[in-house]
Amino acid sequence: MKLKSLGLGAMMLAAAVTAPRAEIAEVTIAQQFGVAFLPFMLMERDNLVEKHAKAAGIELKTNWQKVAGPSVINDGLLSGTVHFGAVGAPSLITLWSKTKSNVGIKGMAAMTSYPLYFVTRNPDLKSLKDLSQKDKVAVPSVKISTQALMLQMAAADLFGQANYQKFDEFTVSLAHPDAMVALMNNTGG
Repeated sequence: MKLKSLGLGAMMLAAAVTAPRAEIAEVTIAQQFGVAFLPFMLMERDNLVEKHAKAAGIELKTNWQKVAGPSVINDGLLSGTVHFGAVGAPSLITLWSKTKSNVGIKGMAAMTSYPLYFVTRNPDLKSLKDLSQKDKVAVPSVKISTQALMLQMAAADLFGQANYQKFDEFTVSLAHPDAMVALMNNTGG
């Protein structure tokens, strides 16, 4: 089953604090797993951040953190342990709305746009309406990932706006690689 995407893609984030700060010698960038984050993979492989910083006269070390989902990136940005990260539009909107009057997290650029597919091994699951208590749906971060919000939008479309959280009880947070292993090894729904 294909879920219709908002078409906003992933957003690159920057923690922009209004007070001036000294330059830092080390930048931490958090990246999730999956083809949607290919631009970050290429930036890391080719040392593009360091290369462009050096061209601007800045010596900079870059740390690349691989993380399971947007909630980890949001937490890192808020705690100051992450300087940049890539998350979907729903996570960015959540983080922006909670920090607009203090830290001031801002989106920098759309990174990718891709379709979302609902994949299952269950032959009885013909549509989202067939989800039940026995099913678990893996999403990168419950409630704030693009996949989780698309499920909420689908629930609102199928069962009415008041029931937009109908599928939330079935969702579990799993990184894409872990979800794939669970699906392949018959340990997940």
